[in-house]
Amino acid sequence: MSMSSEVTMFLSMLGSQVPVILACVVSFLVILTHSAAEVRGRSWALMGFGLLCLLCLVMPAVQSIAVAVLPKSGVPVEFRPWIFTGLAVFWSLLRGVAYLCLLAALVARPAAPPLMDRPPVPPVPRPPYEPR
Repeated sequence: MSMSSEVTMFLSMLGSQVPVILACVVSFLVILTHSAAEVRGRSWALMGFGLLCLLCLVMPAVQSIAVAVLPKSGVPVEFRPWIFTGLAVFWSLLRGVAYLCLLAALVARPAAPPLMDRPPVPPVPRPPYEPR
């Protein structure tokens, strides 16, 4: 396999990841432009979108390398599908971890302030008593 066909294959694999990369970039901008007080679970969201963005770049590179290296290595042809299946399962597990980070960002609760720092609860006004 020539170098130009390897690069073409990598770019075509990367092209299928463009929508996810764009969604991650927009998400980064949204998270980073809001103040930390407004965004609950900011660190979880950044980790989740960061992992998804990293996977979009690393996955095509590793698959392109595997396609280029496996024919030259001594790996029998009948074992090559198992290697790609293993890689696919690994990528799926990492995407699952990224989605769990995003879920943690959704359910993250800001820490409650200590009792002394909370504003006092105003008394409930009672209606005036009117005898009948």
